[in-house]
Amino acid sequence: MQTRHFLLFSLLLVGPVFAGSLESYRAEWATLRPKLDADIERYRKGDAAIELVDAAGKPVTNATLTIRQKTHAFLFGCNILPLGQLGDLNTAYEEEFVKLFNLATTTFCWGAVESKQGQLRFAEGSEEIWRRPPPDRVLAFCKKYGIKMKGQPLMAGSWHPAWAPKEPEQAKKPEPIPTPVPPEAKPAPLLAAKNETPPVEKEPPLPVEEPFPPVRGAEAEGAIEPPREIQAKETIAAPREKRAPSPAKPPPGTGLKRLSPEDGIFVKAKRAWAAGRMAEAEASLREILETNPGHLQSRLMLATLLLNENRLAEAVRVTDAVPAGQGGIGLIVIRARALDGLGQTEAALDYLQRTAPKGKEPPQAVEQLRGAMLQKLGRFSESADVYRRLVSRGPMDAQSWAGFGIALEGAGDRGEALSAYRKALAINNLPPSLNDYLRRRVNLLSNGAPL
Repeated sequence: MQTRHFLLFSLLLVGPVFAGSLESYRAEWATLRPKLDADIERYRKGDAAIELVDAAGKPVTNATLTIRQKTHAFLFGCNILPLGQLGDLNTAYEEEFVKLFNLATTTFCWGAVESKQGQLRFAEGSEEIWRRPPPDRVLAFCKKYGIKMKGQPLMAGSWHPAWAPKEPEQAKKPEPIPTPVPPEAKPAPLLAAKNETPPVEKEPPLPVEEPFPPVRGAEAEGAIEPPREIQAKETIAAPREKRAPSPAKPPPGTGLKRLSPEDGIFVKAKRAWAAGRMAEAEASLREILETNPGHLQSRLMLATLLLNENRLAEAVRVTDAVPAGQGGIGLIVIRARALDGLGQTEAALDYLQRTAPKGKEPPQAVEQLRGAMLQKLGRFSESADVYRRLVSRGPMDAQSWAGFGIALEGAGDRGEALSAYRKALAINNLPPSLNDYLRRRVNLLSNGAPL
């Protein structure tokens, strides 16, 4: 019984939703979100008028226009280090990567491409090293899906080959690496020359000339330009200088509008939040809600602020004004977490059940929260059912695999729990504390430790 209680205690430390790791991440993200939103408004958006003309160049009236952005020049990416190394999860990983990113970063560091002297690992079929895929594999993947590739780094202090000389005098004269490059091959368009470089105490660093101009959106060679959805007879054009709309009175149909007083106060609240002036942000948000209780952005932001400051009862009261399920996922999650923090976990679960969309799968964030709360109440089999659906929907979600494993172990299914833990670790994007916890559980279960 003592080991069972210890396991339950461990689960309570990890939940709900892995408190201390995911909870701290969410709190930090909620703090950053207003600044990110403000910066998006400031730097990533602009006002424009759309002019639709026919073949003769005459304006088209009463037309319906559909615009769908398919890609963007802004490079948004991630490392692609586990490419081809995830076993049954390879296909799901590749599909999710292509769906999310247009930039992939891989490594060309010396210790990875020549881990054994004279044996280069560029080609597919080379010796596998975890999170160091052969560069040819990444090149082929990026070429297939039109993804821009970044190579990083050529040199790294932590990836110096074990066989290579360590003394500075010897390292100054390395043998050239006989890299077999076929004539049709092209280098990665972006290269990072160094990373994690240890400081040199005896000699000052050599001056480095930057060989390539900085990448500037669509002006950069090889940058991805947004497709032109409407050509020739139906063209989208920026407003000409002489037709520029007046800021005071935008033309009808352009979608431009002046900020309302409420919007101005909301921008002020977001700026105060971004600067860490929470009392000022709270005052501005309450001012908006006094005149417009239906301003959901302000209500969500205020509820988040109160939850982050552990003012749980106030957070619940802020969400009371919104009918159940009508304020969006954010308010649902905040209210449930506040109720749970007040010790009303059963009420929180009931609320999540009542606000679940009819005939649709519940949102991932809601289901993860429900699964963690079921664990907290010791209802491990029900929690496992929740997480089983989550990993089926998102097989690359390491957090869901971790929660699934914890629920299975609590329900007494050691073998399936061990498998879920290993899948979570293989995806390799867990918070450090949760990653360490799962490694300990894998080690114990692999060695036949009792539950």
